[in-house]
Amino acid sequence: MKEKIIFDLDGTLMNADFSLEDDFFSERLGKNDADKFVPVKYDLLLKYEDLFSRYDIKCLSEFLTIGSGVNITEKLIREWLLIGSTFKDELVPDIVDVLEYLKSKDYELIVLSNWFKSTQVNRLKKMGLYDYFVEVYGGDDFLKPNPISYLSICDDVSECVMIGDNYNNDLTHINNCKSEDIVKVEYGGEIIWEEKVDWSEVPFGTKVR
Repeated sequence: MKEKIIFDLDGTLMNADFSLEDDFFSERLGKNDADKFVPVKYDLLLKYEDLFSRYDIKCLSEFLTIGSGVNITEKLIREWLLIGSTFKDELVPDIVDVLEYLKSKDYELIVLSNWFKSTQVNRLKKMGLYDYFVEVYGGDDFLKPNPISYLSICDDVSECVMIGDNYNNDLTHINNCKSEDIVKVEYGGEIIWEEKVDWSEVPFGTKVR
């Protein structure tokens, strides 16, 4: 029996109209800088997630500024997080029925998103989903698919299921072989990734057994 079910947010619980982001940057940056930044924004965020273990506003500001050649200030990022709470979101069909069923079976439901927690909590509350979850983790806690994210959430990762829409980040089943110091990830019944873990580097407070 799987005790914890971890959900991604975008594309799994709800879908958003991200065109509002483009309008926001056009207004704040001006047309010339927006035309430079917006087309590369998504790829830069993916690169950041590959390089770093969590989102940090200061670090992200410097990374986006260097990567795009546009001055992306910390103040602008904080405003970006606020505008994210105003997206026109739509719930994924039947997701409320799914959450109701899982709660009735006493599963512990958790959100693990690669964007900032404050924005995602506000969106969940706006769409009436927040109370289904015992905890919401954002990219400023840790980033997927770094195994530390799963180790920090699960007392035993073999008792956790990850549900999402992204093959690389959202892994449907995580099997921990601690006796071999290896974390293995299964997708569709096949092991698609495994990595030797140095447990001495796992941050204080991580739950492992």
